[in-house]
Amino acid sequence: SLGLNLDYYKDDYENMVLGLTEASGFTVTPSLTHTFNDKVSTTAYFTYDRLKSDQSGREWIVTPAVSNAWAASDDNTTQTVGLSLNWKAVVKKLDLSADLVYSDFSGKIRYPGSSNLPELTSRLTVIGINGVYQLKDNLALRAGYRYENYRESDWANTDLATVATLGVTPEKQETHVVFLS
Repeated sequence: SLGLNLDYYKDDYENMVLGLTEASGFTVTPSLTHTFNDKVSTTAYFTYDRLKSDQSGREWIVTPAVSNAWAASDDNTTQTVGLSLNWKAVVKKLDLSADLVYSDFSGKIRYPGSSNLPELTSRLTVIGINGVYQLKDNLALRAGYRYENYRESDWANTDLATVATLGVTPEKQETHVVFLS
C-alpha cells in the first residue's frame, strides 16, 4: 500500500505583544507498506517538515535608555527516514518487530540588526526491537530494547568569541532503554 500525508498551516497572531506572532509550515510524508505474506510486513517512510515563525518578547531586566523589546525569526527543516519490519514468528504466540529511524534537523535564527548567526543542526538515530509472547488469551509478555544516538550543534552552547554563550558544550547523548511488561 502507498500513503501520502500532506499538512499545511498558517498561523497569524497580529495582536500578540509577547510570544508567537506568525508561523507557517508544511509537512509531506510518503509511505510504503509491503506485506510479503501473512507473517512478514515492512514499512518505509520519508518525512519532510518545514517551519518558519516570528516571535516577539521583552527582557525582564531593563537597562536605562535601552529598549527591552526584541524580535526573532526562525526557519527550520527536518527530514526523517524510517523503516520497520514486523514478523509473526509463531502465529498467535510470538510477534517480533524492528525499527530504524534517522532524523536530520537544520535551522536558522535571525534577530533584526544582528550579524549572521551560525546554523543550528541536530541528528537523531534510533534502533528498536520488540517482542510480544502470548502466554494465554488474556496474558502477554512484552520485551524490547531501544537505542538512541543524538548529536547537536547549537551556537548558543558553544564557545564563540563573537557571541555571548551559555558556556554549555553541544549535546552528544546516547540512550539505552530495556523494557519488560
